[in-house]
Amino acid sequence: MPENQLKLSLDSVVEECVSFVGVDVNTGSESLLRRIAGLNSTRAKKIIEWRESNGLFVNRGQVKCVKGIGDKSYEQCAGFIRVIASLEGQTEKCKEESEETKTGRKRKKPTTGGGKAKKKKDSISLEPNILDTTWIHPESYCAAESLMNMIGVKKENLGQEVFIREVQNYMKTKTTEELAATLAVGEPTVDLIVKAFLKPHSYDYREGFEKPLFRKEIQDINSLKNGTILTGKITNVTHFGAFVDIGVGQNGLIHVSKMKNTKLNLGDKVSVKVISLELSKKRIGLEIHCT
Repeated sequence: MPENQLKLSLDSVVEECVSFVGVDVNTGSESLLRRIAGLNSTRAKKIIEWRESNGLFVNRGQVKCVKGIGDKSYEQCAGFIRVIASLEGQTEKCKEESEETKTGRKRKKPTTGGGKAKKKKDSISLEPNILDTTWIHPESYCAAESLMNMIGVKKENLGQEVFIREVQNYMKTKTTEELAATLAVGEPTVDLIVKAFLKPHSYDYREGFEKPLFRKEIQDINSLKNGTILTGKITNVTHFGAFVDIGVGQNGLIHVSKMKNTKLNLGDKVSVKVISLELSKKRIGLEIHCT
């Protein structure tokens, strides 16, 4: 098969998988972000630059603050990006920023021109939205919230057992067709919303795949020491290294200089050795372990 044709086919499969799983906009690498519908290499780089300059994204709407991402691009990518962050922590951060502004924090003087861009940025909420952790598109948020009100569940409980149980009980008495008519949306939209409501926060359809074998005696980062050999799964690949889930609740990092010429991809199972630990900062340095 010609190289270009093979590359095109592989890219197509990767893009389909990325779109199906979704990408956390706060941790996604350029190679993953650029494969999302509506994004490209340039926009992916801009997202990472914005993240490095401004900190974590609080909600999906903030993506529109990134230079080069207009309404059309946002409409295409919004359903495939996730904002997986501590909602409580982000809310407190937003409150702090709001208080700083009220108490006289210096702000840059508005420049002439660019008024439209400034108005657009100022109109974007800084409040976290738990629906941003799902595959529900922002265009369907009103329908999703209306359905929650009809069921009688609290938005903040989304993903929890009590929420899922209430949705399951409610859906025994209703059909998708009935709900679509009441909410004035299409049946596929209702089906997507209900499926999202029935998934726990930790849900990942890849969980059914083969998993690495974690060592039972290694329960947390405090159980580790330099030289410990572990198996794990690659959860993210960046230009400086690869992050690995080693089963201690905190991903370790294999720096590019410690990969030993091994090409790593998302989802790969690897054998690694602990080479450095910073318990106070919860940093775990790893290197590829060749057996």
